Amino acid sequence: MVPGQLSLFLCALCVFVIPGRENFLTCPHLLYFRKNFLALYFLGVLMRLVRVNMHLTQEAGHMKCSEELDRFFALSGNLVCIVDFRWRFIVLNSAWERTLGYSREELLSRRCIDFVHPDDWERTLTETAPLARESTSVSFNNRYRCKDGSHRWLQWNCSSDPSRRQIYAIGRDVTALKGLQEANQMLNSLITASPQAIIAVDRHRNVRLWNEAAARIFGWTAEEVLGKRVPFVSEDKRQESDLFNERALRGESFVNHELRRARRDGRSVDLLVSTSSTYDDKGNRDGYVSVAADITEYKALERQLLRAQRLETLGSLASGIAHDLNNVLAPVAMALQLFRTKFQDADFQRTLDTLDGCVEHGADLIRQILTFARGLEGERVPVQTKHIVRQTAEVLMQTLPKSVTVTSRVSGDLWSVFADVTQLHQVLMNLCINARDAMPSGGRLTISARNVRNDDEYLQTIPEASAGPHIVIEVRDTGHGISPEIRDRIFEPFFTTKEVGKGTGLGLSMVAAIVRNHGGFIDVRSEVGMGTWFKIYFPAIPPNRGEAAPEETKTLPAGAGELILVVDDEAAVREIAKVTLESYGYRVLEAANGAEAVAAYSSRRDEIELVISDMDMPVMNGADMVNSLQQINPKVRVISASGMIAPGKAAQTADRPSPFRVALPKPFTAAELLRTVRDVLDAA
Repeated sequence: MVPGQLSLFLCALCVFVIPGRENFLTCPHLLYFRKNFLALYFLGVLMRLVRVNMHLTQEAGHMKCSEELDRFFALSGNLVCIVDFRWRFIVLNSAWERTLGYSREELLSRRCIDFVHPDDWERTLTETAPLARESTSVSFNNRYRCKDGSHRWLQWNCSSDPSRRQIYAIGRDVTALKGLQEANQMLNSLITASPQAIIAVDRHRNVRLWNEAAARIFGWTAEEVLGKRVPFVSEDKRQESDLFNERALRGESFVNHELRRARRDGRSVDLLVSTSSTYDDKGNRDGYVSVAADITEYKALERQLLRAQRLETLGSLASGIAHDLNNVLAPVAMALQLFRTKFQDADFQRTLDTLDGCVEHGADLIRQILTFARGLEGERVPVQTKHIVRQTAEVLMQTLPKSVTVTSRVSGDLWSVFADVTQLHQVLMNLCINARDAMPSGGRLTISARNVRNDDEYLQTIPEASAGPHIVIEVRDTGHGISPEIRDRIFEPFFTTKEVGKGTGLGLSMVAAIVRNHGGFIDVRSEVGMGTWFKIYFPAIPPNRGEAAPEETKTLPAGAGELILVVDDEAAVREIAKVTLESYGYRVLEAANGAEAVAAYSSRRDEIELVISDMDMPVMNGADMVNSLQQINPKVRVISASGMIAPGKAAQTADRPSPFRVALPKPFTAAELLRTVRDVLDAA
């Protein structure tokens, strides 16, 4: 068809395509087509059929697409819906029914917002408010109520078309995910708050979890160790650590397994470790997690307990030794008094004084052993401390290495204190022994004592200072000193910086306890490399009271033929007691143990005025013997002689005190024995 014919064809086509345009046929250019009208007519009909077919094809495509969308809409596991701006459902899929449990009719009969948990209403309205103002998208989470009363967490993605006043929404059920998130948060909180170190490693032994307790116990932060090998294995523990890791990575579990590892500062840390394997998402073992409790202090307390048990055993042993030594000293002490009465020569009397001092010193040593071993308290009396300081200095000069120079300075007018002499000796000796140990290469040890008053400027600077006059005993050395880091710990029980086996850590703690029990206090000054200065303050007896005047020598009380039963398993003690008592007018009956004493008392109960008995004897001990004697005579008079009883304390075998029960600590002198006997007899 030529161009001219094409234009005429298009005009003719308009006749069929555009009804009401027949006047175009009068156009001179269409004369050719008037002759072929029939052909053009059929051509127009054909074009109309083509248009109808195209329209039908498009509608069929739309219907097929809609069906496919409906199928996806129905199969979706997510909640899909279209709602209007008044929250009325326009379209919703079946996931709503499956998730919430309501029927389709129940859902369509109510607004979408009506199913939201009441606590989430306000937040939901706030989150969706922009959808009504503009075409936009929002995302948020809220809870929907189910028909059974439970609720589900839904995660929403919404968009809107304000022109059509519709909201298009897709909601995903994240209830399980929410539970996992909450469990994970709780687990993280537990790991963070745990006082035990929680450490997880992978199959290559690289750290992938390191909580705050691990950082506190070992000294390395999580940033320093994550992705690396654990840093707390010292070289001497490397082989042990490798074996432990191999067993744990093979799946072997450990429960309360004790280990020792190293802190960042080099100190050792004792651990109680439990482990469990970890697994990847395919169920394959990929490492293990360990929980480690720091039991360093517990182990230290355990060692201290074992040490205390050993000391308790030594205490029992010391008690037995003390009893035997007292039995050795008792006859010596009584015999000295007899010698004094028979030999009046001045030189001989001086010799007896020396022997008396030795016996007393031995008795003091025994009391000190009992004080250490069993906490036995001695009698507190007014004490002139200058004598104790000088005696201690003399002993130290003879016993300390020659490289240590000992000097003493004591005020001539030093006040007295009310104290236990043995415990004062103990305080001084402990401080001086510590001073010696602080000067292994030698040095100077100075012991001094002086008076101080509470208005002295120096005394007022001490927080623990008490009012009233005091004496201060100073022990100063030129040793290595005490570092500031441990100065506050030196009085803790069992704390020691000495090597194992060279110190118990009890010396200074006992010093502190004794001083505190005497109402005193301690001031410590020390400088590393320069030495240490201990100042021990004791409340002093006011000067105006002074010391008691020396008691005039009195005539020892004598008996009038009273029969006394002496009971002791040591023959020497019985013999010297018999000689002493008979020398002063008493009659004496002897028994070697409690059973013999009961038999003797039973046969002569009307004659025996008094029983003097040891407390620790074979066959029948003193306490059982006294109970048996009470069955015979409830008012039997008994003097209990023992090295285990503190001076001034009665030996009670009944529930209430009795004037017929008196203690006489061993070793005792003849004068002490005679006065005690007279006092008990006169008490009746």
